[in-house]
Amino acid sequence: HHISCLLTDNLEDDFSLIVFDSHPDIDIVPPRLGCGSWVTHALKNKNIKKCILVGVSLAGIFASADPGDFDLIDKGRLELYPYSAKNKSGIILDKFNWQRLKGKDLKAFFLKVLKRIPTRKVYVSIDKDCLRSEFALTNWEEGEISLEELLLMLGLIKDNRDIIGMDITGEYSSSPNASHTRNFSAQGMPDDLILSVNQNTNLAILEKIGQEK
Repeated sequence: HHISCLLTDNLEDDFSLIVFDSHPDIDIVPPRLGCGSWVTHALKNKNIKKCILVGVSLAGIFASADPGDFDLIDKGRLELYPYSAKNKSGIILDKFNWQRLKGKDLKAFFLKVLKRIPTRKVYVSIDKDCLRSEFALTNWEEGEISLEELLLMLGLIKDNRDIIGMDITGEYSSSPNASHTRNFSAQGMPDDLILSVNQNTNLAILEKIGQEK
């Protein structure tokens, strides 16, 4: 995911980041650029006016609580929209959160989120580990977003903002040196199923973004 930071560094106009991810990726320890710290590094670019991070899990937030740059929230550069919101170590998450979505109108909720973005231009980064395992099999734990929900939100972004760049990450790696969590979503799954599930999701995302408004 750190490649996303390198891509956004090449954009010269003012824009905002919209990230779908199970992890906040705002680590500051160690200080080098990596997949767990790319958002922190990306927001050093003053052309990025705000980062909206959707679908982050509480486990992902609290794992970053000590090394994470949560000052970005206080500065108005970062907003987190997790599955549910709790306070820990003085960290107060935004009043909008994923728990409020359940059983309610996702479209209305996400339109409120989009209104909080100060720029017309946006860059969208999708880490498929935010999705449930029926839609993505990765080296990370299973997310909670359905593909239908993700596509709905992408459609709203497309209709209400100008997408100037986008990436899709979270492909599975079978390499023995690949990073993974203890209970990763692709664990024990046959390679052909992993490839099929992930490819179908990739194609659905690309088709949604490619549709005319």
